[in-house]
Amino acid sequence: MKASVEDREGKKLADQYVIVLPKDIRSEAELADTAVSGQTDQNGAWTSATIAPGKYYVLASRTPFDRTPETIALLWGTRDKGKEIEIAAGATVEAATSPVN
Repeated sequence: MKASVEDREGKKLADQYVIVLPKDIRSEAELADTAVSGQTDQNGAWTSATIAPGKYYVLASRTPFDRTPETIALLWGTRDKGKEIEIAAGATVEAATSPVN
């Protein structure tokens, strides 16, 4: 999966954090176990390792992702504000998103 982080005018933002969450998660504990994250490069781009097929929310943040209870609770409450994507088997998906914080 490839993601980019942009401001409201479409300008790419460097050094942002991308978080990918399965859409069908049912608890904060499951979110903590399944979230995939990474930091954008100087061009505002990030490429993940292989992600299983399915539906996901893609969010961006100015602050690093960690698995503290506070961060997980914040993501749990804002997960549906992310960009919804679907990854098919063997497909490469590109998504652009803006920071939620």
